[in-house]
Amino acid sequence: MEGKPLQETSSSTNDLFKDVPAPVRISKQREWRKAPKIVKPIRISNRIRGVAVTPTLIGENDKVEHGSSSHKNQQNTNNQGAHSENNDGAGGDEEEDMANLMSGDLFFDKATRERAIRVDGHYHGWLDPGVIERYGFEKSAKDAWEANGGGSFSFKDPLGAHLDSAGTSRSKTTKRPKHEAKMVAKGLFKKNPNAFFYRHNEPGQEQWTGDWTAEEQEIFLKVAAEHGCGDKWGLFASFIPHRVGYQCSNFYRQVVLPEGMVFDPNYEYTSRGKPIYCGKHNQWRK
Repeated sequence: MEGKPLQETSSSTNDLFKDVPAPVRISKQREWRKAPKIVKPIRISNRIRGVAVTPTLIGENDKVEHGSSSHKNQQNTNNQGAHSENNDGAGGDEEEDMANLMSGDLFFDKATRERAIRVDGHYHGWLDPGVIERYGFEKSAKDAWEANGGGSFSFKDPLGAHLDSAGTSRSKTTKRPKHEAKMVAKGLFKKNPNAFFYRHNEPGQEQWTGDWTAEEQEIFLKVAAEHGCGDKWGLFASFIPHRVGYQCSNFYRQVVLPEGMVFDPNYEYTSRGKPIYCGKHNQWRK
């Protein structure tokens, strides 16, 4: 192929698919069936069926009660039993837990409170120094954004506002194609490394899945103690080889918080120890 003109190359490629038959779409003919006729059941009175009529009683304060006293007591017993079974279910307990959330200081014992790392719910660092040195990142997020095209950030246009030939930004009404989040993040390696490392590992590095090792957990807690945690998980993940940002976020909510390794004021606990996000973005409390 090397050295051949472009036109000749494309024609030879077309020849490869010249005799390939076009795909044939096979459709099944629908069989229309007449809907069955719905026959309404015939109503038969209790008298004809031989069912005894439930007596009507006058209770306290002239309140009308249907059924004998023995029938009423049995019904109340059944209702109480059903109510008790419902309370034993997860639904009732979960609603009660959501209404009685407590802080980590109230939920955990004294030993856990003393060894826990306390954060304010935010990550205050930058990239891992080794990553900065290997790939020549800027010294801050602001510098990285401006040095790689700048523009105004928005979730609708994560790559930044594009400029036309005249140097002016396009209209906000201009339609832009929707991109897959992972593909967009890949294009933000130097400009927005937080977005990149949230979904991608360091170039050429394999992503690990499954349970975290004790060494990984130790690195996680060390970074949390030094820089805080709770957001900007892409930057946080740059310190932990083979893990990406969303894995760090999941590990935080599923392991670190439930075990009381870190106390985050944005999370409160149910009576069963499940952490519930109660920060400013929480819609449930509004």
